[in-house]
Amino acid sequence: MTATVMAFVYGVIAAMMLAAGAAEAGSAIDDKQDRQAASLTPRELLRLPKPPYIIWYQCPYPDDMRHWNLDASVGNHSWAVDNHRRGVTSLMWAYGPNAPSDVAQSADWFEGQFAGIAQAGYVGAAVDEWNVPDTDEMVPRFAEGLRRAKKRFPNLFVAVWVTRPTPLFIQLMKEGAIDLAIIQGYTHVPERPDWAIAWDDLIRERVELMKKEGLLHKTIVCLGWVLAVPDSKGNRMTPAELARQVEFLAKRYPQMPGIAFYGGYGQQGSVITAMGNRYEDPEGDSRKLAILADELAGKWYVRRHRSSPTKR
Repeated sequence: MTATVMAFVYGVIAAMMLAAGAAEAGSAIDDKQDRQAASLTPRELLRLPKPPYIIWYQCPYPDDMRHWNLDASVGNHSWAVDNHRRGVTSLMWAYGPNAPSDVAQSADWFEGQFAGIAQAGYVGAAVDEWNVPDTDEMVPRFAEGLRRAKKRFPNLFVAVWVTRPTPLFIQLMKEGAIDLAIIQGYTHVPERPDWAIAWDDLIRERVELMKKEGLLHKTIVCLGWVLAVPDSKGNRMTPAELARQVEFLAKRYPQMPGIAFYGGYGQQGSVITAMGNRYEDPEGDSRKLAILADELAGKWYVRRHRSSPTKR
């Protein structure tokens, strides 16, 4: 072996040893970060971001999102910690007037639900959901419990997923008991067209109502489902339709402090599971659609807000 070759070999070996050492160091750093993240208390998690809020409900591709800053579907602390590491604030899941009557038997129960989230140190709650009329027996219990909790913990941010806002819902918003209305505006729900709403009805019955009440600055529309594969009836959300919806809302209602998207499904390999049904997505069209949603949020809300912030 010549001196030149030997020098080359030794150089390669040295480089390999340095690389191995760097990998071990990197692994040690990752392990330390993992331990630090796991030890985070609710009070150490990210606080509420400034608008625009880019919200997801059960984001199916969290590592692909660049503009997502608020998760309104968080079910446990480890989930919240994962969001924190991605730069996403967590609103902790809470029952609304749809709570089982044998569980939420009084206003005290609802007050305790919100007080528990606040006392633990979380920044806020995501109420899932208000989909009943004011005449439902659960509504006055919920309203009274929420009012009490907000009086005790005025800094607890409360977002509520809602279908059609009712008079009492609107009253709670004007009082400040509800900080953000997330209007469910799903024009496509896999296998359940009866759960979807026509676009014109969404605008007329839900969004224009909030405009009339002077509450657009506390209202966001959730679009979806952001699922590209057709269901058994051939229905699906297309890139063109998603782009049209986001642009329409951003231009027509600039007072709105953001946009939301509904995921609600998981993917393993090419198989997507949504609403208990399995769909093949070999080309990754749903992932592409979710990435498009993120890009649209960046274009119509994040960058637009930076260039000319809306006065609120």
